[in-house]
Amino acid sequence: MGITEIVKRTSLMVFSTLASLEAASCAALRLQIVPGHVPTYHGAANPAFEFWSDINPQFGVWHFPHAEYRHKKACFDVTYRTNSVGARDRERTIESARPRVIVLGDSFVEGYGVKDGARLTDRLEASTGIEHLNFGTSGDFGPTQYLLLYQSLAKHYRHDAVLVEFLPANDFDDDDPGFGKKAFKDRYRPYFVGQDPNYRLEYFLDDITKSSYRTPPDTFRSRLVNFLRETSHAYNLYAYFRAIRDRESAASGKHGPESRYYHFTEAELLRLRFVLQRLTAEGGGRPVTVFTIPTARDLKAYEMSGDAPLSRRLAAMSQEVGFELVDLLPAFARQRPAWRSLFLQCDAHWSEAGNATAANILLSHTRKVAGQPATHTGAAH
Repeated sequence: MGITEIVKRTSLMVFSTLASLEAASCAALRLQIVPGHVPTYHGAANPAFEFWSDINPQFGVWHFPHAEYRHKKACFDVTYRTNSVGARDRERTIESARPRVIVLGDSFVEGYGVKDGARLTDRLEASTGIEHLNFGTSGDFGPTQYLLLYQSLAKHYRHDAVLVEFLPANDFDDDDPGFGKKAFKDRYRPYFVGQDPNYRLEYFLDDITKSSYRTPPDTFRSRLVNFLRETSHAYNLYAYFRAIRDRESAASGKHGPESRYYHFTEAELLRLRFVLQRLTAEGGGRPVTVFTIPTARDLKAYEMSGDAPLSRRLAAMSQEVGFELVDLLPAFARQRPAWRSLFLQCDAHWSEAGNATAANILLSHTRKVAGQPATHTGAAH
């Protein structure tokens, strides 16, 4: 066999292997076996980093103003847009005579995978006539960042109340300096470091431009990664499992895969108390409501174990600190056996039904701002 024939056969074998890998990856992503990013083939430079990026010197990750990003997975295809301050929200004025609520949180509040009009804040605003200013964002955003965003940005908008999300599944980790040094060592993120109550605010990077979570430099490698993200299913499958590996490695030996409603440390709870105490004080007498979000794992744990230790501790904390607590865990669990429909089929975030259910539960609390009747049915509408 000549050299030419060997090269031809080898090339054919390599091409066949790559094609099979791409086909298998395509099936895994598009059939929702793996909840990774699905290529859009739009050829944009790197739309994710053009939408979410470590750009704010106070709280890190945020959206660029007047940005647009098409986000596609197997079970959704949604385009996000931001206003002039970078919030995924309609344009808002600093002053307003209407009653208004500031809403703080991460990707659940932002409305990850859900179109405008179907998100929690959109539903609350439509149902009550009370403006709900959405200051949520994806990008590993935790309670410390909620506080700093409120202090530096959201607080400047005239408002009557504050609604704050807490996601036990990852908010404890997002605020943990030890976890951050492993999982986010190349990110510009703030942490309260030290012992309660003598925490000090630190940023693990001294320069925000050093963060890896920004529009990358225009290099051959960055262009190749951008190209593969939007054209290759195999690359996105690899990126998904690599991200899981990195996060699990950072959490190794800490709490494992258990529900964080049942497994948390006293240090984590004290840090959370400190942040919520600061946030409540920053509210200047305005009512502050904290609502917890259970994941599918949390709901399974609740079915098996009943009342969660975290729920009891947060209830006591709310009385001490002075905020109102709305624990969505038992309310979501009561949706059984339909609670699985509250989450996206290809992702762990809320579906439109999940947003609707949460909005209906929170209606009675947001109506207090305008003195409306505080009634709700307890079911999605």
